[in-house]
Amino acid sequence: MPQSRRNNLVRALAVALSAAALAGCSLKTAAVKTVANTLSDTGDVFSRDNDPELVKDAIPFALKLYESVERESRRLAQFVDELLDLGRIREGRLAFHFESVSLGEVVRDVATRLDPELIRSGSSLALVTEENVVGKWDKFRIDQIVQNLLSNAIKFGLGKPIEVTIGAHDGRARLIVRDAGLGIERDAIARLFKPFERAVSERHYGGLGLGLHITRTIVEAMGGSINVDSEPGKGSVFTVELPADEEPSDDGPAHLGG
Repeated sequence: MPQSRRNNLVRALAVALSAAALAGCSLKTAAVKTVANTLSDTGDVFSRDNDPELVKDAIPFALKLYESVERESRRLAQFVDELLDLGRIREGRLAFHFESVSLGEVVRDVATRLDPELIRSGSSLALVTEENVVGKWDKFRIDQIVQNLLSNAIKFGLGKPIEVTIGAHDGRARLIVRDAGLGIERDAIARLFKPFERAVSERHYGGLGLGLHITRTIVEAMGGSINVDSEPGKGSVFTVELPADEEPSDDGPAHLGG
């Protein structure tokens, strides 16, 4: 791996730790160790002291490590974003910039971005668009909502089909993300949207347990609601409703809590 790439990842790790401190929490040890170990392994393979033939033989292994670094880099970037958002939420500084947004367009963009993860998971994705749904929302935050819900469906979907449905009813936009995977225990649903809460073992599934908390905060700040219907072994259905075609009361950027 190029030294510049290693340096960038090291800097990202430092930023993540700083963001964690600002948010009043700490990164999960496993996440930090994964990135650090990958950096160490890659450095060992390409050490100047290694025999050139040995390095050549190690190229397939190094390529796998490189892919691992890329994945961990994306995960680390997500951790940073979530921790920074948590800090903004706690301080009432989560900003919104309202504009006309096509929900279907955002979903398609996110699906394209997550296509490599879909392929690795073995899940197929079906997008059902009942109509062209447009609302006055923050496009970045809508993207964040879709990314969090679809990423979870991929992660916990057990390689089974995933369906995303877009529609509207009584002036409300509706986004439904359905998977047929692990499902959630009933007693875990009540705490699912709290920060750092998880419905699965941390050992087997990564993440900070912040995605759904941030998602619900964003949805409610834009006048919407989010609900989940789930059964262990049968999958989960997350339903988001948002006001459609409504101008926000504030003509400019809005902030959560002020």
